[in-house]
Amino acid sequence: MYLMDEVAHGKWEHKKTYTAVSIAILTFVLAVLLMFATPIFANPTTGGNGASFLPATKTQASLPTGEEFNSAIKNVPVLDEDGNPLLDENGEEQTVDASKNIRTITFDYYTSENAYVVDGVNLIDGLKSTELSEDVYLYRGIRADELQDLYILSVYKIATDQDSSNLFNNLTMLEEIFFNNFNTSNATTMAKMFYHTDSLLYLDLACFNTENVTDMSEMFYYCGALTLDLDSFKTENLTNMQGMFKWCDACYVDMSTFDTRNVTNMKEVFYGTSIFSLYASDLWVIPQNETSKNMFEFSRRMTGTFGTSWRSGSENYELNISEVNARLDKPGEPGYFCDVSQKLPINTPDGERMNKIIKGYVSGDKRFVTSITFDFYTEKDSYVVNGINIIDGIVPERISKDVYLYRVASGENTCDVYILSENVIHASKNLADMFENEIENPRPEGGPFYLLTKIVFNNFDTTASVDMTQMFNFCLNVEELDLSGFNTCNVKSMFNMFCACYSLKTLDVSSFNTSKVKDMTQMFLGCRSLTELDLSHFDTSNVESMYLMFSECSSLENLVITSFNTFNVSSMWSMFKGCNSLTELDLTSFSLQKMHSWVDFMFDNCTNLKAVYVSDIRFLNQCNNLKDIIKLIEKK
Repeated sequence: MYLMDEVAHGKWEHKKTYTAVSIAILTFVLAVLLMFATPIFANPTTGGNGASFLPATKTQASLPTGEEFNSAIKNVPVLDEDGNPLLDENGEEQTVDASKNIRTITFDYYTSENAYVVDGVNLIDGLKSTELSEDVYLYRGIRADELQDLYILSVYKIATDQDSSNLFNNLTMLEEIFFNNFNTSNATTMAKMFYHTDSLLYLDLACFNTENVTDMSEMFYYCGALTLDLDSFKTENLTNMQGMFKWCDACYVDMSTFDTRNVTNMKEVFYGTSIFSLYASDLWVIPQNETSKNMFEFSRRMTGTFGTSWRSGSENYELNISEVNARLDKPGEPGYFCDVSQKLPINTPDGERMNKIIKGYVSGDKRFVTSITFDFYTEKDSYVVNGINIIDGIVPERISKDVYLYRVASGENTCDVYILSENVIHASKNLADMFENEIENPRPEGGPFYLLTKIVFNNFDTTASVDMTQMFNFCLNVEELDLSGFNTCNVKSMFNMFCACYSLKTLDVSSFNTSKVKDMTQMFLGCRSLTELDLSHFDTSNVESMYLMFSECSSLENLVITSFNTFNVSSMWSMFKGCNSLTELDLTSFSLQKMHSWVDFMFDNCTNLKAVYVSDIRFLNQCNNLKDIIKLIEKK
């Protein structure tokens, strides 16, 4: 079941299973910590008579080194029943590792001891504090599920040490960091700063001052943040970027302000990343020697402004990892980077990640999702349907800076999901697999989307999207989709987009712009409840494959595809196979210009087909079994 709690910056929900031993140890330690809530330090703002004794000239307090800070927040002292530290046989204080229990970290001001008020609630009241350094204190807020919200507070500006490496290293359950009071102007190294922060969803680094930083090696190694906006970074003094984004999960990275003229080490900087779009400028230059070796190795998703992408195959191996591609993608000069002037707003993860987030959010209660709604709301925790605030008191999952996901129970084992924002929800470039149902994973009949019947897009901008592969794949029980708000002007793949939408009765795609689409393979395969489909406005001039496009649409009686341009299509294999309700087809716009076009089984099992109108004589030659029903019409 879900264990819930409210924290300063929104409500959260999570689940985590620990071994019995780990829970027992941590529960004992944290319980003892909470029993002794009396602060161990004097009031930092007043003396015994209430008079202020702050030094008039002091303006900031400094954190310890990154390594020391990391150790301090991870290692919780083990206390006895009287609140005294337990010692080991060597006289050293015993600690327990809490690195996998830290959920959020907040750096902020407070006005007096035990006074950190948000929305009228003192969040640290009664919590024991630990002095990290002079005038900087750590409070641990413990959730019911043993996860922790850490508050790093000071009455002064909190400044990092020159050595800020490893600050958040290996905090694998950390989901978000709030830098409300954080100054990095002293830092000269940020190496491994967010190393192995696998669960991070979002990082707001707008406050970071990096003008003195020389080392950012492995800074975001295995970092889980979905987007990284680094457009506030100043890098004139940066020399070491080795492995900076190695295995990073971010899809979109803005490095448009990066000046790399002094960088001498770029080895493996993008090695194995999930980066889809990397925004840069002409300030990006690279060292022309071995120090840029393997920059892009295994960065298979990276795509430039004009579509230049990481190419697979051994014959392109050297080209893929070469520094030649570390430039803006321009006509005649292919590169893997995007011009920042082409940047479109995005505030959601890619389709596959969104799919996992939604399913992960409901899997704790083993519920099936019956509907998914993308919508606006006017203020947090206020979403009114039929006069009722249906999300009142519900703990959301934060998807990005301003997008929240709510689960509302609709039955004993079902729920409705609402994805809400005060702003426009801008879809990712890659929407592949977004609502795909995992039918191979019995639960008992399928995955959490098995009972999904409705998806509502009241607030969902797809302008930036280029890939809708398998977007609704195996949405077996969805009966209706209103996609009138979809902007598909940049979409290149609709492969399997509506495949196996068995229950889909109506589908209006009149708003679709398909001028850039190259792949329509199996697009409507298995849409066996559709009776009519009007695609008369489809521009298919760039489409290369229509393999199985309408196969097994067994109820389809009226199919309008009179605008189809198939000049570049190389495969129509089984295109209409199993469309046994069709009586006639107008294919007069079709061409078999690509002589290697596969038309085998194109009309297989179209048992009621009486006439096929064509204007390309090659249909007569290649569709031998249909010579008696193919009507050759002279092209006007």
